Amino acid sequence: MRARRTRPLRRELMLVVGLGLLPLALLGGYGVWSAIRAQEDETARAVQELSRALASAVGAELDATIDGLQAMAGSRALVDGDLAAFRRRAEEETAARPEWQSVLLADAGGRILFRTNAPPGAPTMAAVDPASLARVLRTGRPAVGSVLPGPAGRYAFPVRVPVQVGGHVAYVLTAAVKPDAFAAMLRAQRAPVDWVISIFDGGGLRVARSSGRDGLVG
Repeated sequence: MRARRTRPLRRELMLVVGLGLLPLALLGGYGVWSAIRAQEDETARAVQELSRALASAVGAELDATIDGLQAMAGSRALVDGDLAAFRRRAEEETAARPEWQSVLLADAGGRILFRTNAPPGAPTMAAVDPASLARVLRTGRPAVGSVLPGPAGRYAFPVRVPVQVGGHVAYVLTAAVKPDAFAAMLRAQRAPVDWVISIFDGGGLRVARSSGRDGLVG
């Protein structure tokens, strides 16, 4: 008789203990869920802040390049058509700006007149990113092109501005900008060490990456 009542009593005790632990389990589960949610919200805020900071830094870098090109576009040598004198000015600007790979000048037909990383008189080559060159000629406004390998195989992306002479676009002035400047910008953001951050151009090609950059540009 005593043995027959032991098993039901044991089940009842286990049920009572289980019911007593259930609120604690639910409370613990809610605490874990709340901690995960809070961590996700904090990460989302950090990503947003980093994205805004990067967008501001990239915009400032591009604006500085456009301002430099527009200052060159006001050169009297261009107005007078003295391309040899203007080339010397372009070479000086390229040497003074380590983030620029070269400066190029194209005419209103899109033909490259010179590039500072090729000797005077070198055979002219087609524009590396003709779409952005055509866009400047069509709209008369600055444009930023895609990151692509240049004649020497080094990646750069063009920042282009129109040059107005006599009320129309007579030339397009371009700075081929190195991706290195943007890689340094990523490293300066002080993101967590386990984060990988990239900057892409308008066509979805990678301009810079915070780690493991070799072979990944473009």
